[in-house]
This record gives sequence, structure tokens and C-alpha cells, in this order.
Amino acid sequence: MSLSRQPLAPDATYIFSPFRGWFDYLAHELRGQSRPWSARLVGLLAWVARLLGFERMGVIGAGPVSTSLHQPSDFDAILAATRQSVQRDPSRTFAIRNLTTVHHAPLMQALAGLGFVRLPSRVVYEFDGRPNQQQAAGLKTPSHLARDLKQLDKSGLRVCRPKTISMEQAGKLRQLYQRIYLDKYSPLNAQYTDRFFFDVVNTGVMRLVTLEAAGEWMGFALLMQVGEQASVPALGYSTDCEALGGYRLVFAAIFRETVLQGLLLNYSSGAGDFKRKRGATPVLEYTMVRAPTGARLLSWLLAMAERVAVRLKAEDLMARGA
Repeated sequence: MSLSRQPLAPDATYIFSPFRGWFDYLAHELRGQSRPWSARLVGLLAWVARLLGFERMGVIGAGPVSTSLHQPSDFDAILAATRQSVQRDPSRTFAIRNLTTVHHAPLMQALAGLGFVRLPSRVVYEFDGRPNQQQAAGLKTPSHLARDLKQLDKSGLRVCRPKTISMEQAGKLRQLYQRIYLDKYSPLNAQYTDRFFFDVVNTGVMRLVTLEAAGEWMGFALLMQVGEQASVPALGYSTDCEALGGYRLVFAAIFRETVLQGLLLNYSSGAGDFKRKRGATPVLEYTMVRAPTGARLLSWLLAMAERVAVRLKAEDLMARGA
């Protein structure tokens, strides 16, 4: 469980603060789209939410990644931690991220019984590489994906799977990651350190897949496997790799790894059109939130938001660019 510090640092990541994701990250994106007045409106809403105590939040069951994979075997532990947390600190808002009705319906129902409301947060995309699903589908590889796989084969890049890395190599991964997630998109993404990459690869917590040319890493992806599911906490590629196809090549390597290992890949949110054209299944993801005990106004506002938002479907968010 993570407890956000008060006040939030200007560059604190959204991973440990839904408040940061819903308000500050959104405002950052709106400013990047040259929509300053919309960004100011979001800022005003954030100010109101902060006054209501919504910023003081604890996130239960969250790893230091954008997509935590909650397994059925985790449900009892998450519920126990939730009950203990609410009892110990009733004046704090609590949240559980990365929940879907497809995979977590019993957990979501139990959390609702503890006073949590469900709020749609994003559309995530799944690729099912499990053998039985691949055989059952019996479908032709989508044309965009087939082209990406062919482009990877023609690129001259070698797909490697290093089991251990040096601290210098960890620094290279951090640079490639930072180029995409922080420099290109937002400083509110996780700011991973060299030590983070060194530790998660060398301890086997995450699997490293690299694209290499003449012994130099041109691109990479980290895969985190939990049961038969996997997510991609980090990826990156160099300017030279970008000239060859960059993101398409990295994804092609990820897809092959998913099928090779027989996994259900949760490929997170963003680039929705790209992922759908390659055969992804969109799934609406929720964050469940509980207002502090006795915070009647915030509880009422969250309940009203749930009544409105529960009508939303993945298609509604996809129509708005998800």
C-alpha cells in the first residue's frame, strides 16, 4: 500500500495517486493539446477536490507500475488489507486501481460492500497468447500486426532476452525509457532509476526483451508476469530504432514473447487505434474509491459520479480517443 505525501510533489507520479492521474495528468495533456481553458477548468476541479480531502489518499495493492495484475489468489489479502487500512486511518481516502469486471468482479462486489464506488479510469487492451485461445480463435493475423512482424524480421535487429545486466546497461534502459515516457509524454509518469532496472531484471521480477544491432541496445521492453497474465511496465527505443519503425518493432517483439510464453497480455492504455488494428480486445478498467469516514459531501459526490459513470462503456471512451 502506498500513502501519498502532502502536499503532492509537482512531479509525483500518477501511479500512487489517482488524484494526480485524474486531475494533474489530464491538465498536462490538455495543455499539450493547446487547450489552456480546459486545463484551467480541470485545475479548478482539482482545487475543489483537494479542499474535500480527496488528495490525501492511500492506494492498496499497487506496485510501482502503471498496471498491477490482481489475481484471484490475491483477493482475500486485498480485502483484509483494505479493512485494516480503513480501520486504522478512517480520515483517509482509499483506492484500488486496475480493476475490470472481466477479471475482478467478485473483488469489486466485495469492495462495494465496504463502501467503495467504482469509477471508470481508462480503456486497457488485451492480447491473448494462451495456446487454447490461439487455437479457439482460429483467426488470421491482423494485417497491421503481420506487417509489423515482417518489418521486425527485415530490420536486421536481433531479439535478445538478457537474464542479467550491469549497472551501466541499466542506465541505458533508463535513458531509452525516459526518452519516451518522460521527455515525449509526461513527467508524471514513473521516474524509474538505474537501480530499479538493475534490480527488477537481475532478480527476475521482470523479463527483459531487447532489440540489438551490432551489440548495441536499440529498443527494449520489460514484461512482468503474474500467473498467466503479463503487463509491460516500461519500454523504450532510440532515435535510430525509431527510424526503422520504433514502437511497431518493440510491440512486434512483445507480441512474439507473449505467444511464446503463452500469456494473456494486458498492454495497458493509450495508442488505442494502433492496438485495435493489431487484434487487441478493449476492456474498461475501473478505480474503486472510498471516501473518508464521515466525509458526507465527498461520499455523496463520489456516489453521484458513480451513477453517471457506470453507464459508460469502453466504446464511449474509445470514441473520445481512448
